[in-house]
Amino acid sequence: MKKLFAIFLMLVSLSSFAQEKKKLIDGVLNRFTDEKKGHTVFIEKGSRAFGFSGGYRNLIIGGNNLGDGYSILSFLNIGNGRLHIYNFSPKFAYFVADDLAVGVKLNYSGYLLDSDLNLNLGQVGELELLNRHMHNNSWGGSVYMDKYLSVFGSKIFGFLGELQLYGRYVNTMSCGIIDTEKYKDADGNIQERNITPYRDLANQRVSSGFNVGLHLNVGAMARLRDGSSLQVLIPVVGISYSRTNQNKYSDGKVSNQGHISQFNVLRKLDLIGVQIGYVRYIKPQKKR
Repeated sequence: MKKLFAIFLMLVSLSSFAQEKKKLIDGVLNRFTDEKKGHTVFIEKGSRAFGFSGGYRNLIIGGNNLGDGYSILSFLNIGNGRLHIYNFSPKFAYFVADDLAVGVKLNYSGYLLDSDLNLNLGQVGELELLNRHMHNNSWGGSVYMDKYLSVFGSKIFGFLGELQLYGRYVNTMSCGIIDTEKYKDADGNIQERNITPYRDLANQRVSSGFNVGLHLNVGAMARLRDGSSLQVLIPVVGISYSRTNQNKYSDGKVSNQGHISQFNVLRKLDLIGVQIGYVRYIKPQKKR
């Protein structure tokens, strides 16, 4: 009898908790609802969405020329560096309910780094910090779910939440950049001189692996006159697992092999992962 009574109390508690949770969620959602207009449907059930998203970042450090890069780095005269980060994702989605869509994406991303960074120590000379070429490419796909929320009953502006499950294959090549060579002068002393920089492919490192994860993205959107929309998404939280195998080459031959596995946790806004997208909606056909 006591066990039945305990189970009854547990069921009542769970029911009360579920009702309170529903009230809390409804209260948050109602904050963005116009009392006069009532609930606004941003994208109706049965609609289809085609679009793409992408991003690009470019960082240039110029320490050898006045006016290039950031002033503090130019002041230190640390050399030159250039980093490009880019990504592109076509996608398709179907609205299983009003303002709720499920879809798929194809993902491509990568980065390109060329650096010649050093620290000028005056009479002591220069200390090399990073003299490297790196090229990364990543291909993959994902399934996702989008939830739209109108801002105060607006048909133009809205918030967007996205839950994304993804997987991808990653390949990275890294090698040194040779910009000096040693030689003997007329007296037999070893000297060093600048040469035209080239990539030392005979002593490169090549890594490949895979990455899977689950991310929650949030953002905002604006509808255009033709019914399409512009969107901005920022990764907020997520978890991922990756495994990478690496081959190190010496004089063109594999000299060392290794691998690494790791879990990563994203717990704050990832501004480098900002996605800017365009989406076209096709409304469902009305039944006759």
